[in-house]
Parts: sequence; structure tokens; C-alpha cells
Amino acid sequence: MKTKPTRKLADLSEEELWEFLAACRWPRGFQCPKCMWQQRASDKGTGAAHARGAVKSRNRSPASFPARWKTKQNRVVCQNCGRQASLTAGTWLHGARIPLAKLRDAVVAFAGAEKGISAEHLGERLSIAVPSARRLLAIFRFVLRSGAGDRLGGVVAVDEAVWESPRRTKPKGKAWIIIAAEKRAAPHGRIGLRMSPNAIDIEMADRVRKMVKPKSTIETRRPEVYEKWSDQKYLFRHVHTASDAIGKDLLPVCGEVAAHVSDVLQNTYRSAFSPEHLQAFLDEIAFRWNYRGSPDESATALLARLVPRYIPPDDGVP
Repeated sequence: MKTKPTRKLADLSEEELWEFLAACRWPRGFQCPKCMWQQRASDKGTGAAHARGAVKSRNRSPASFPARWKTKQNRVVCQNCGRQASLTAGTWLHGARIPLAKLRDAVVAFAGAEKGISAEHLGERLSIAVPSARRLLAIFRFVLRSGAGDRLGGVVAVDEAVWESPRRTKPKGKAWIIIAAEKRAAPHGRIGLRMSPNAIDIEMADRVRKMVKPKSTIETRRPEVYEKWSDQKYLFRHVHTASDAIGKDLLPVCGEVAAHVSDVLQNTYRSAFSPEHLQAFLDEIAFRWNYRGSPDESATALLARLVPRYIPPDDGVP
């Protein structure tokens, strides 16, 4: 992320929040969506965040705008064609009429909930309707799905678990979860979670390639599965356990992750979703795991992803 506030999100005023999001939306200065006019570095702002130094950018000194450029509705007026540009138009927040302070509170609640948060609890916490809270959660999950992080590296443990939906449907929902976890002494490394609709080896190997960097060392109970279908250069280590069956006797670090995933899916969300939506919840769980111990940093990272131009997730990558 190229832009980061120097104070906690909870301490920023609504104007400072606006300028922080503006710095994330236009990191090199305002650019008109109509005529593509670009703000010059000499056109420095005088807003609250600029004056107090709350928002800083690596590309330019505090990304803000001269007061005369902004309307009372917090829109930026293009100095070339006169078009008024909204901060959220064309982004994930397009059409979401929510005050920035309440949006910040929703992001903080979502990112800080170790085991997830339901739409009912989020709505109660923010005093908003459950459908509105459900829409916000859906936006957050799509943002996490589209903004996949860096692939894992070093020594990575890979294993598979089985997820079955308790919903009384015919046929009953079932999917396989491929777990990849970096092995580090302290703190624990990052993880990656991918859903596979079936246990076909080539599909599982393809998901591992998307999570792990080439030239990494992969520890697995079934190296022949991934080595056979891998077109990248990996070093495989065979770890022997009591059983090589999928979902049984998982590697220790993967077993810890699998237990956490099961706890969140069953106890927080009651597995009240269909298998095609499982990946969105897995991305959410992995995001929180990778930022555990840093709730404000995770909230800042998520908030910054909401305002760049909307990029839908690649449906070809579950």
C-alpha cells in the first residue's frame, strides 16, 4: 500500500479520512476521469490532513487538494474541463451512501474480529439495517478476493482438508480446501487458502502454484501429486504421517489452520452459504490470519483497497 496514515484510523476526523482515501484513489495527484487532466506536484493542498500531517504518501507530499477545488459535497472539480469527480464513483463503494466515519467503523469492526463478524452483529454495532451491513460485508469480501496478496515463499507446508456444508440440501455441499502455510519460528508465517470443487490432482496442483512462489520448498504428505503436475521449479519434501488420506492426519501447522477455518465457518457463519461462495470466506479468514496482532494495520490495508478503480475478481481463479 502506497499510502498510510501516521495515526490510528479511529483518531482521524472525517475530513482526514477523505484525504487519506483521496491519496489512495489518486496517489500521484487528482486525475480527471473525463479529460484525464493530471494534477501537478505544485498544486499542493491545504486540507486538515495536510496541515496536521495525518496522511503521507511515498509518491508525493500529503496528497490533498487546494480548498477551492472541493465542493461542499466533497467532490473534486477538474481545473481543465470543470467536471466534478466523486471520490467513490467507479470504485467498490460506487453508490454506497454511507458516511466515511461509519465506513471506517465498519472496516475496523470487520478487520478486528478475530473469528469474523456476521451481518447481524455488524448492523447492531453500527446501528444500520442488516441488509446494508450484509452489502458492506459482501463488498469487503470481494475486495479481498480481487486483491490477492504476494505468493508465499521459503518453506511452505501444504495439505488438504474437506469441508461439508451442514445445510440440508440435495446434493449436500462439499469442497476441498488446499492449505498453504509458511513455516517460521516466530511469528507464524502467512497462509493461503484455496477451494477446489473436487479432488482432482491437477486442479489442486494448479491452486498451489497460485499460492506459492517458484523455487520454494514445499512440505507435503503427497509430493507425487504436486510434483507430477507442477510446471514450476519447487523442492518437495515428503512428510510422513499416519495416513495420506485427504482431511486426515494433517501436517501440524496446516492442522492448526484447518481447525481455525472450521471454527470460523461453523460457529461464526454457521456455514450458511453455498459452496460457490466458500472462497470468499476463505480469503477473509486468510486476510485476518496474515494480519493477526495488527488490527489497525489490517483495517488500514482494507480501507485503502476500497477506492482504487473497480476491478472485478477473476472468475477463472476460484
